[in-house]
Amino acid sequence: MATITKYQGKRGISWQVKIRRQGAWQSASFKTRKEAEDWSRNIENQIVRAKYYPDETQKPTAHTTGELIDVYMQRSLSLKAKKTQVNHGRCLTWWKGILGDTTLTNVTPALLEDCIQLLRNKGFSAAYINMHIDALSPAFTLATSPRLAWAGVNPFTHVKRLQTPPERAPMLTPIQVEQLLECCDISKSKHLPLYARLSLATGGRKQEILTLTWGQISFRNKSVTFRQTKGRRQRTVPLPDMIVLLLKKVYDERFPEDYLADVDRADMYLFPSERDPDKPRREIHIAFANARARCNLEWFRPHDQRHHFASSLLMDGQADILMVSRLLGHADLKQTSRYTHLTTDYVADHVQRMADAMFRNKKE
Repeated sequence: MATITKYQGKRGISWQVKIRRQGAWQSASFKTRKEAEDWSRNIENQIVRAKYYPDETQKPTAHTTGELIDVYMQRSLSLKAKKTQVNHGRCLTWWKGILGDTTLTNVTPALLEDCIQLLRNKGFSAAYINMHIDALSPAFTLATSPRLAWAGVNPFTHVKRLQTPPERAPMLTPIQVEQLLECCDISKSKHLPLYARLSLATGGRKQEILTLTWGQISFRNKSVTFRQTKGRRQRTVPLPDMIVLLLKKVYDERFPEDYLADVDRADMYLFPSERDPDKPRREIHIAFANARARCNLEWFRPHDQRHHFASSLLMDGQADILMVSRLLGHADLKQTSRYTHLTTDYVADHVQRMADAMFRNKKE
């Protein structure tokens, strides 16, 4: 209990409060009795909460950005695609060097904007800077979630990504496709002809195709199933007849009739490594670069075959944007939006047919 005493001095009336806390006396003086009573009740409440609710009186641990990055890389980044792990890992290393010792409560949108400006001053592209934003932002999402509860507010909610120029959507002419395949056929790489045709006909990413096994090829259904995808969602893409015939030819050459029957061929790679056939070939860009140089297509990158696949589907009017998105394995239609300008003629034809049908009776 608190003891409140009234004192009359030269400067007027004062009220002194004494209260015993953890074996020691605490005291304070106030001008009014109400202030003294309020102070004593506050101290008594603190004593009760410290005794019966000790966890509430403990100060929360001030975690740093470096600690958050370590936890995020272990829990979340390790579950993403290998390429994302490498690229975002480098970005997070940079963030850790800049903000590693900064507590999460001190990481504000203004501070993040200053860090982004550092990258801009060094002349990095908008896409490169956005990759740094995309690398650290989910870490703060984890920090504010109930899974971690290290922060109350995500500062990245007020940080805007930089505007980037329109993404590339290159497309070859039929003659250029023919020239490219001819150059691939005369390449020293025995895998390049099949790789180039599979990439152009399925829109698969480079690593998705290089890691294909024969078990992912269905000759009966004329399809290929990509399992090791960037979005970690397997997808099945139909195969044209000429690709199926080419795959059967390669299969028969690889596994003749006298081949060991007890060997499981389903787990064997279409593009095995020359050093270790039990592992897939990791790269084919040098052989592709030499082939494209022979036909003066240096601007056409391996990944552009994927863009050509999507562009061809839309230009031919045989698929809509949703179907192309599913065939490419995009998680969001925004990723496929780069090809929407190619559908202008296709949409115009549909509008024309709709108008002809709608106003046909009026003309008659």
